[in-house]
Amino acid sequence: MPAPHSTASLSDVTATTTAEDALTIAVCIPSKNRPSDVLRCLASIERQTQLPNEIILVDQSGSAYGLPKVEGLVHIYDPSLSGASAAKNAGARASTSAVILFLDDDVELLPACIETLRECLRHNPDAVGVGCSVINNSTGLGLWKVHAWLFGRGFFNSEARTQGGMTELRRLGSCAAAVRRDVLLREQFDENLVAYSYGEDWELSYRLLRYGRLLLSRESQFVHHASPQNRYAIPQLQRDRWDNFLYFFDKLDASRQPLNRAWRLWWMFGESLMWLRNRMGLPVFGMQARNTPKRSLSLRKQTAVQQRATHTVKVNAGPPQVP
Repeated sequence: MPAPHSTASLSDVTATTTAEDALTIAVCIPSKNRPSDVLRCLASIERQTQLPNEIILVDQSGSAYGLPKVEGLVHIYDPSLSGASAAKNAGARASTSAVILFLDDDVELLPACIETLRECLRHNPDAVGVGCSVINNSTGLGLWKVHAWLFGRGFFNSEARTQGGMTELRRLGSCAAAVRRDVLLREQFDENLVAYSYGEDWELSYRLLRYGRLLLSRESQFVHHASPQNRYAIPQLQRDRWDNFLYFFDKLDASRQPLNRAWRLWWMFGESLMWLRNRMGLPVFGMQARNTPKRSLSLRKQTAVQQRATHTVKVNAGPPQVP
């Protein structure tokens, strides 16, 4: 886990929260042009054994969704929002609950998801974030898992670990994860990440660990239906991943730990192998095919250009000298 950047603690930001308020949960669903997915997600929330205190749908579609009457539903329609990160921040600001469960709109919760999430929070007051458990992971992700295990080291390590009978996370998953609102008031989602906002939960998780633990609630289960709408093709995802994670590395000052500089080059080499597999080039050497996307579409253009220039210089300069 990353070393703390500050002396902040969960007690600092929850001192005024009562025990009863600490279990209030808002569901926040950012969405854009996926009406059928949203309806299925809302229906699964209505079937919960314990209902949330609020349901906040942040709608960025071309035209506002026509929604059924759902108890506790607040429909925020704002197509001017820049993407998933901005939509999640808008939902957090609109909420009055102590915990916010962020859901992708193509998620379907199993009936006991929110009840078991509340129990996990009740028994783990030091947890600032709790991830839910997907029950239909695609077997096609096997290559990515091997790749992440081999090349995701140091700063880039996202592997969970078991400690004290609980599964502790280094990074929250993006589909269904709950975060204490008091912490979100200090550590918002990064709005330099726009549109698809690739990696927004990964980057926020790194900062959340300054305040407490991130846990996995295995009993809080959901199905991910992976909507094809608003989903990038593999080459664009690879481009976004490259630009965005190098941006995270610099933003979070990961190079302050000298070994992370070596792990960055190792990660870049691993990513380059995936690019080569998809006939996109070898970005670690500044090489890319003609049809390779030119930049991340989920990172503000100026930021992406700055990151590419920075890392081209670093790569051409050769491996960092570790003292």
